[in-house]
Amino acid sequence: REKQLPELEKRLDYVESLGPINTSHSDESYSQHMIETITSYFGKQETSEELSAHYSTQPEFEHARAKVYEGLKDLVLDTKATLQQWYARRDGLPVPFESYIMLTISNHETKERKYIEFVKYEKKLFEALNYLMARIFENRRYPVAVKVLVLFPSIFRLTPGLRIQIEEMQFEGEADRAFTELAPYIEESSYSLKCLKVDVHDLSIFQHLKLRSAEHLVIVGLGTFEWLPIYLNLENHKVHIMGDYFEELMPVDDFMALIRHWISCRKEVGASFRYPLKVGDEEELERKVFKRIKKQFKNSISGHRNAKIPTDNSTTLKVSVEASGNGEE
Repeated sequence: REKQLPELEKRLDYVESLGPINTSHSDESYSQHMIETITSYFGKQETSEELSAHYSTQPEFEHARAKVYEGLKDLVLDTKATLQQWYARRDGLPVPFESYIMLTISNHETKERKYIEFVKYEKKLFEALNYLMARIFENRRYPVAVKVLVLFPSIFRLTPGLRIQIEEMQFEGEADRAFTELAPYIEESSYSLKCLKVDVHDLSIFQHLKLRSAEHLVIVGLGTFEWLPIYLNLENHKVHIMGDYFEELMPVDDFMALIRHWISCRKEVGASFRYPLKVGDEEELERKVFKRIKKQFKNSISGHRNAKIPTDNSTTLKVSVEASGNGEE
């Protein structure tokens, strides 16, 4: 920034030298393209009397020049403030300001800021973190309500006595370790979870009761495992397999085994299993799986890339290819 300051000041002086700054509002007739061209000229390009004279004939000139002036002025002031504190620290002098941490409680839906507090920042980094954690979470009369708890493989120290009531959880790494280490903090009434999203690196994760009891299970990061036995034993109401980790489509026999299982296992109405397809898979699925369904289940009703099959529970199982946000499933 020290090297940038002279150039910024030079550009600011040049823009100001062309006359008084008119801070009038933009006119609807102004060309946005011309405004951007002029601001880019003053802010980034090499200036000349000829080009400045040319642009000065444009109706957008004064508005664009005022816009550049305000931007350059802010950059110069910001750069000077940054350098001033750096010089002070370099020379062992007090910095010309006080540092604060701003805590804001806001409504995520309405964007309304309900409460703002400034706390003087005069601690080391780990001390500041501990202070913030205590300030936010300590001495709560009731558990902290968390809609989605997202966990990453890192060290995170929570305050003693903290209790959390969660609805959904997302994490990477070992499920057993995550659930065990979080047990002192999470209210047992949080389980079963509405949704649990996990990266799978080890099949033992599927033995965990809190995973098996989640209403909606999202599986990411699949490895080269034998997946059919896992799929057949999942008891979650909804299962969503995510990612493009499959080099090949699930074998037709596996699809049919999964379909037969869902026909006989008395799933509740609304249960679902979503499996990702790559471009072109839907044609193979239609050619092989849907033909097999029509042949094996005489009471099924087939449509375009879908089939409806009566179940042993007097309900209907729908097998279909449907578009999702990232492709087809």
